[in-house]
Amino acid sequence: MQGRKCKEIKGVLLGWLIIALLFPIASYAAGFEVDPVRIIVENCPLGEKVSVSALAGEEMILKIQNKEPVSYTYTINVLRSSQSNTPVGGGYSDIPDTFWIIPEDKEVQIPGNSTKKVKLYLNIPKKQEYYNKKYQAVIGVKRKKDKPQDMFVLAVQIRMRFSTIKMEVGK
Repeated sequence: MQGRKCKEIKGVLLGWLIIALLFPIASYAAGFEVDPVRIIVENCPLGEKVSVSALAGEEMILKIQNKEPVSYTYTINVLRSSQSNTPVGGGYSDIPDTFWIIPEDKEVQIPGNSTKKVKLYLNIPKKQEYYNKKYQAVIGVKRKKDKPQDMFVLAVQIRMRFSTIKMEVGK
């Protein structure tokens, strides 16, 4: 009976040791956060540069939170879904041209324990084939390796889905 209790205690101690060793890794991986987790915009006009937040609300402004105590630089890239691990579904098609989505800044430096807002803009050409469509793209936010001691480059990808307006009759 005592041997069994000893094994149980060793098992519990081993479990706590594993948790203690993994905790710093888990908190390090949580070095930054991006919000919202997905962006959805409806009825985008064609032929003009429009703010995503003007179309879909202030909650659709990209917010990057640096959870580290030191400053880091982050890059913002627009990708086709086929360039990421994000499948296209729900009646959406992969965006034909990533240049349609324009981040206010493609690179931002964020002080430690701070948040930076970055507006996104849409500029879809005014062509007949782009009316009444549903497209998907991926916004990639990546922390640059600013310091030599940085071992990992952290990155987050969020899905952006948008639909275009219907073509007006007689145009």
